[in-house]
Amino acid sequence: MIFLDTDHFTVAAQRHHSLYSKLSERLNRATDPVFLPVITVEEQLHGWLEKLDAARNEVQRIAGYTRLVKLLEILPDWDIVPWDDVAADEFDRQRRAGVRIGSQDLRIASLAITHDALLLTRNAKDFSRVPGLQFESWLD
Repeated sequence: MIFLDTDHFTVAAQRHHSLYSKLSERLNRATDPVFLPVITVEEQLHGWLEKLDAARNEVQRIAGYTRLVKLLEILPDWDIVPWDDVAADEFDRQRRAGVRIGSQDLRIASLAITHDALLLTRNAKDFSRVPGLQFESWLD
């Protein structure tokens, strides 16, 4: 099982991105199924909603809504892993063990751990602090 962190999903969702072909080829060759943690979806939606909120004119708002619609159109193509009691317990266990990274990152890590998934991320600095987490970057 493979999970995409927000940075990898951003590339996977944008065909015009300079790293899209590289990531797409690796994902297509992967023998394990690829999933999105629901936290990744939340971060994507939150990011575009923040851009809409910050829009200072209708041209910026149009661009923001266009990107939001594109995101909503591609999400049905992905299997999304929900947040559940097991992941929440793992999150709490990691916090009690002293793991200090951002809450959203720790939620993604907790989902990956409880599903024995490989997390694709560029954020080695933070995710290396999570015992038991398997992660790699397919963008470097």
